[in-house]
Amino acid sequence: MLDAAGVGPGARILDVGCGSGTVSAAAAARGADVYAADAEPGMVEATRRAVPGAGVRVARLPELPYEDGNFDTVLANFALNHVGRPLTARTGLRRITRPGGRVAVTIWRVPAALLGAAGFLGVECSEVFWQHLSGAEEWWAGAEQGIGATGQV
Repeated sequence: MLDAAGVGPGARILDVGCGSGTVSAAAAARGADVYAADAEPGMVEATRRAVPGAGVRVARLPELPYEDGNFDTVLANFALNHVGRPLTARTGLRRITRPGGRVAVTIWRVPAALLGAAGFLGVECSEVFWQHLSGAEEWWAGAEQGIGATGQV
């Protein structure tokens, strides 16, 4: 995702739906100026712990509290799958990206036309397949740390 978006030193990036901070931490390791947002306060705290220098806040799509054209790159790793108005959310991502900047999203299968409908230019989509292998320790590590309610109400 970071390679596709061209994230490198000095890039001003926003990780939307940052979750536990995995993408934010990887971007910071590349020298990017990292900002992150998530609708869930627990995830915001997890990202603050993972990336202490990042500007992290509670915010949700599509009402992102950032100025137009504020970021070189906007990243949304499986965030668009969880919004009620996906087209409005995609338009919001474009709004906060500077002219000539990049937006990189991961999402379950989606035709490129859906991203084009939000006003993106030069949309490229590719499918990536992988085999996820983990043991019980890795599988439950998030729940043990209080990340993900695992069915609790």
